[in-house]
Amino acid sequence: VDPFIDATFENVSIVKIGETTKINANLKYANGTLKYKSNSDAIARVDENGVVTAVSEGYTVITIYLEGNENAEWNFRHCWQANNIRSNQ
Repeated sequence: VDPFIDATFENVSIVKIGETTKINANLKYANGTLKYKSNSDAIARVDENGVVTAVSEGYTVITIYLEGNENAEWNFRHCWQANNIRSNQ
């Protein structure tokens, strides 16, 4: 079985600019460290614990991946409009 990542938002998937939400991610069928990255830190930042901060309006992708094995990854696609973030999982 190939490793995969199961991920959801901790509480809400709509966050006003300047606020945060946390991604709860679990690695299945493998051991290792999950890493997080944003395609655009100008739109949303994500820290090493999966806490996402909405920075400005726009669109970006938050990628969660297994350190050392980027074939095991999961993407959150986000669109920021009218000072809100919406998740399209």
